[in-house]
Amino acid sequence: MGRGFTCAAILLLDVSGRLIQNSEAPTLSAAPTVTVMPFEDLTGQSHAARLAKSVTYEVILQLAKQHGMNVIVPDVSDDEETQASSGPGDQGYLLQGSVRIGGNSMRLLVRLVTRETRAIVWSDSYDASIDASKPIDLETQLAQKVASAIVQFGGISRKEARL
Repeated sequence: MGRGFTCAAILLLDVSGRLIQNSEAPTLSAAPTVTVMPFEDLTGQSHAARLAKSVTYEVILQLAKQHGMNVIVPDVSDDEETQASSGPGDQGYLLQGSVRIGGNSMRLLVRLVTRETRAIVWSDSYDASIDASKPIDLETQLAQKVASAIVQFGGISRKEARL
């Protein structure tokens, strides 16, 4: 019988939805820069690892919607030290997070640290009940809470934010 195949294409779009040509590399504005590090699973359970990865992606999505903020996603081929490295005078931030699951409860721990000094400038924890029938809702709600807190920390007004 016939064989199906999957074809995927990657298009780069800027924040206005305009297609970025190969010769057009996006440039960072003078706005604050946040590098979102992959969130860690602290429990060693496969569903916690999937949740940590999904929440990381959702946080990136929510932060990327913001005006007045540069969002960086580290190259997955780099090790953690390379991803978090900075040069002298680097005023950017790293967003780090971890997920713990116990029974039907989960806790997301998140912190924002300066790239240059590694000083923690903001941190919070978010507790939630795990509803297996609505994992996407849980991921989205947590990511929106984190993104909203980062926006408020960064001094971006609600009028500028598109949460």
